[in-house]
Amino acid sequence: MDSRPQVIELSRRDDNKVCIDCGAHNPQWASVTYGTFFCLECSGVHRSLGVHISFVRSVTMDKWSPEQARRMDLGGNKNAQDFFQAHPHYRPNMPIVEKYNSEFARFYKEKLTAMVEGRPWEMPPIGSSPAPASSSNAQPQSSSSFDAQFRNMRLQQQQQPQQQQQQQFGQQSSTQQFAQYNALSSNSGAVPQQPPNPVISDKARNEEYFARLGNANNDRPDGVKPSEGGRFSGFGNPNFAAPAGGSGLRNQSSSSDLGNILDDPMRSLSRGWSLFTSYATEGAKLAVSGAEIVGQSLTEKVIKPAATAVRDPEFSKNVSSYVSTVSQKVRVLLVAG
Repeated sequence: MDSRPQVIELSRRDDNKVCIDCGAHNPQWASVTYGTFFCLECSGVHRSLGVHISFVRSVTMDKWSPEQARRMDLGGNKNAQDFFQAHPHYRPNMPIVEKYNSEFARFYKEKLTAMVEGRPWEMPPIGSSPAPASSSNAQPQSSSSFDAQFRNMRLQQQQQPQQQQQQQFGQQSSTQQFAQYNALSSNSGAVPQQPPNPVISDKARNEEYFARLGNANNDRPDGVKPSEGGRFSGFGNPNFAAPAGGSGLRNQSSSSDLGNILDDPMRSLSRGWSLFTSYATEGAKLAVSGAEIVGQSLTEKVIKPAATAVRDPEFSKNVSSYVSTVSQKVRVLLVAG
């Protein structure tokens, strides 16, 4: 059973009409884990956290089970936000990665699960506020120097080959990246005001990937089929020629005709009218030829045999005999009446 209509109705509640993380209106994505609704951009960050942290679903495109719909009903943006703000570790405008890897996010997930299962839940003891450890022997660095080191580390990861980078993103979760950030801050002795977001959005990663493919395609030679290492120009590539049947020449002619239509519309219109008149003339010729064939057949099979029969002397005798016989029968009937 698909409970999608119920989830759509839940997303239209007043407290669910804005993204819980950035405040964008009309969110169309949700976290089943926390029963919250958020926008498309924030959903990419949630998805990068992993399903063990936040299980992301589309409100309108994915199927929803009754259990998932009940979790969204018991949750909601307001309940989650009120719980987060009541925790002493919460700060306004926290990055998504830090917020949902926090203690209060884990507590709320456990509370919501207990509510769905119908069992009681008690708040565990609140731990100490997370802070990077410092070393008395290490010389503290400024936050800007610390952030520069972290950015350099991310830049080195981005410069790796695409296959190795994808493997790394598949094996290393955002939680581990955040742990690397904390470890770096511990070794440097810096106390950053706010850790940068170590997650690269899906949009940026896709743009980088397709830009790299486009640059590689531009380096390929023209006039060669893409299957043989040539440049791919999209659908309707004029450089593509089929090996048999002459379809490649037809594709080139179609591309040339399209260019003529765009460059000189009147010339193309005149050419189209000429083609139409020529086809109409050919059709008329075929019709006349067909009529001649029908007329010739009618003459040979009907008119000529009829004329020959009329000119036959026996035909006249037969007609006269038939007429006299009919006349005699008519007289007999008149006399008898």
